[in-house]
Amino acid sequence: MRLKQNLEWPTSLLLVRNTIQRYTFFDDSLANALTLQDTLYTLRSETQDAFDEAKSLEVRWKELEKEQRDVYQVRLL
Repeated sequence: MRLKQNLEWPTSLLLVRNTIQRYTFFDDSLANALTLQDTLYTLRSETQDAFDEAKSLEVRWKELEKEQRDVYQVRLL
């Protein structure tokens, strides 16, 4: 019985150590993810702002093309 307990003890110790390592890795990963979260939200916001500006400029470009065509046609008349 005692021999069996002595043989099981290192195995139990390994399980505990592995569990601690897993949670430590998880804590580190979570901390890293939370650190990056703010940066990613900022990047997402900046990307959305750039996209919105590009769409606005696209609309303005079409307006300018129309104005240019109108001016050119008036000169031809």
